[in-house]
Amino acid sequence: MPERFLRTAALRLVQLVWAFCLLSAACAIAQESKTVLDSDGDLQMLQWTAAGGGARFMGLVHHTDAGREWAYDRQSSIGRLDKALDEANAKAWTVVDMKADWKVIFPFDKK
Repeated sequence: MPERFLRTAALRLVQLVWAFCLLSAACAIAQESKTVLDSDGDLQMLQWTAAGGGARFMGLVHHTDAGREWAYDRQSSIGRLDKALDEANAKAWTVVDMKADWKVIFPFDKK
């Protein structure tokens, strides 16, 4: 196969993974040195990343925009975000607030 086709196919695969990630309840990009997650169910992955040596990035996406996507927090019946939010604040991890920090959540919402 031509190299150009393979690069295009790989790019499309990455785009599909990101689209699925944005629509799923547990959006996660986890590698050895960086982790971005969004619920208490993901806390152990953040802790694992933080425990490693060298430069690390731990990020938490706080779903606060029920109008454009979904909102869940400490008292939510689904997607609870309580313990992870406390630990992120205590350890100075990056917390991104969807309503306050994102102009666009889905590309089709652009105006």
